[in-house]
Amino acid sequence: MNIKEIGLSSSAFGYSMGNIGKSTDKKNPKPWILEGFVDFAIGHDFGGIEVPLSRFVPDLEPSRLKELKKKLSDHNLFFIMDSEVALDVEQIRTLIPLAKEFGSPIIRIKSSNILGCDRKKLGKPWNEHVRHVISVLSELTPLLRQNGLRIAIENHQDLDSNDLLQIIEVVGADVVGVNFDIGNAFATCEDPIVFANKLGPHIINIHLKEYKIFKSEEGFRLVRCSIGDGSVDFKKVLPLLARNCPNAKMVIELGALEARNISWLGSDFWEEIKPRNHSELVTFFQLLEHETVRVADGSWQTPWEAGEPVDKIISYEATELETSLKYLLTLRP
Repeated sequence: MNIKEIGLSSSAFGYSMGNIGKSTDKKNPKPWILEGFVDFAIGHDFGGIEVPLSRFVPDLEPSRLKELKKKLSDHNLFFIMDSEVALDVEQIRTLIPLAKEFGSPIIRIKSSNILGCDRKKLGKPWNEHVRHVISVLSELTPLLRQNGLRIAIENHQDLDSNDLLQIIEVVGADVVGVNFDIGNAFATCEDPIVFANKLGPHIINIHLKEYKIFKSEEGFRLVRCSIGDGSVDFKKVLPLLARNCPNAKMVIELGALEARNISWLGSDFWEEIKPRNHSELVTFFQLLEHETVRVADGSWQTPWEAGEPVDKIISYEATELETSLKYLLTLRP
């Protein structure tokens, strides 16, 4: 794989960039600024970046954005616009002209702040949420079409493949596609390969993410790891994506520093999930049985979860990216 053809998401460095733990006494005292992240991407020969501009430039100061755009252009880096807030109409309206200015053909969004497919936390039936997503995106449809942009809605450990197909069918494939986070498929109890086949040409942006799967009392934990060290079969899924969605950008977005607990053994887990094809479930649970690591202690914890010092956490993030890059370089284009 050619690293110059893929991008780097700022979310791969949640702690180094100051987003993880920012309101606690464990915060990074010297986080990167956006320009430092861009320089890092350039220095590692990435082909682009994915960034929520409003997080790092909250006032959207024109001169700073102009300098950022120039640096990206000078180094021929593509830019993927990321929405900071879950399904926020006004933020998306604000980002539309910025996406056009920076040459981003999509705006990547998440539909909620639900993680680990813990849908009961929403406090209302999940089908109501899906209908709300459809309503919001339908409201934005004329403006998106007018500007030639599409929404890339992520399987952000909340929406599953059936939800995404429903949204696309109602709103329109010319307006909304899928930001396929490969590792996140596990969170909704789906095999990434099955997911990639099912969503196929609707995938318009790809997050290269990996997880190790550890047994928990409620089901299983998804624990961040470098690409190639976890449960995703990249040697199978990447050629499949190359065939099904050849124009989709790929961006490295390593997992969060906190493990995601998927409580699929709970009696209420499946209540808010639409019935799935039996073969899909069989394939996933065969994968789960094969990949699950059974441990009796906290050895699955990341340095952040284990309470390690700042320099250890920063070094961990950097090392995991370097290991991921070495693995990706061994894969065929």
